[in-house]
Amino acid sequence: LTASGTPSVGQSVTYTMAPALGIPVTWVGFSPGGLPICAGCTLGSSIDVAFPGAVLNLTIPASASLIGGVYYVQGADLGNNLGCALVPLDMTLSDTISTDIGS
Repeated sequence: LTASGTPSVGQSVTYTMAPALGIPVTWVGFSPGGLPICAGCTLGSSIDVAFPGAVLNLTIPASASLIGGVYYVQGADLGNNLGCALVPLDMTLSDTISTDIGS
């Protein structure tokens, strides 16, 4: 998972999970995690809002009250037969990106 853009109010940040060999899902969490799912896969944040796809483009609302806030983005590649074998399908989790919102 990589991030590009400017994490500031009124600006956009794009998160890209590549390669995605199965069914990609990305999510935004507002609480940090650290729950090991299996060897090499850790749930790095809460899953507050999930989005289908390997690319997530977020625009941070232009509100000064968000300055200094933090959110977390992580992705999963479901059904790729490369990672954790969880019932009912295999998956691989990306690293978690912590994003601090600036002015």
